Amino acid sequence: MKRGQAMLSLHRMCEQLVKFRTMQINDLLVASTNSVSNSENVKHVLQYI
Repeated sequence: MKRGQAMLSLHRMCEQLVKFRTMQINDLLVASTNSVSNSENVKHVLQYI
């Protein structure tokens, strides 16, 4: 594999990881909307990051 192809592959993998983590965080935010307060929501989400 050429260096440019390897870099492109790494870039694409990184993009997919960012999308996946964003999806996970969004799911946690939705799941935590039943919490007592916004500060509790933030604490709940941050423990998984």
